[in-house]
Amino acid sequence: GVRGHNVVFMPFDIAFPRRNALYFDEQDRGFIMAYYRLYTNALLRSFSFSTRPYSDFGNARDFARHRALLAGFNEQECRLFVDKGCPIGAMALNSVIHYLRCGPGTMRPEVLEAYKDYLAMGLVLRDVLNASFDAIRPDIVFILNGSFLNSALELFIARERGILQPRQAIFGAAGWVT
Repeated sequence: GVRGHNVVFMPFDIAFPRRNALYFDEQDRGFIMAYYRLYTNALLRSFSFSTRPYSDFGNARDFARHRALLAGFNEQECRLFVDKGCPIGAMALNSVIHYLRCGPGTMRPEVLEAYKDYLAMGLVLRDVLNASFDAIRPDIVFILNGSFLNSALELFIARERGILQPRQAIFGAAGWVT
């Protein structure tokens, strides 16, 4: 650790369906997983940092069940989707807009289907992240960006657990800075 602190990095390594991004440079995993696998995870390993990947705390097994429950949602229901007090619909919207290169408003049917995939992914990731917070019990959480689904969920959970206070995170040019 740094100066006696136990520092743990959590690389994203759970694969979700391809619709999680517009650009597919891996047929079975999609852009998001390719990015993390090729850059983030490789960098952490090359410097021998202590890591606990997302997969240590869960997997995408419940994705299909969650996705089936969201099948009939329209765009408004997706945007307003809150589960157990967590506004997953609002958190997922930026990822949908960014990765699918669309604007807010009336969504094409394929974009709406992708949005529902993000909501199901958010339900899975919330459970994975809660399990990671239970196991690691962090005193401090450093999150880069905070505007995409997984990092927005990390911010939400950290605040919910009192690790970050609402005004400790500010939005800057590069995203959320804690």
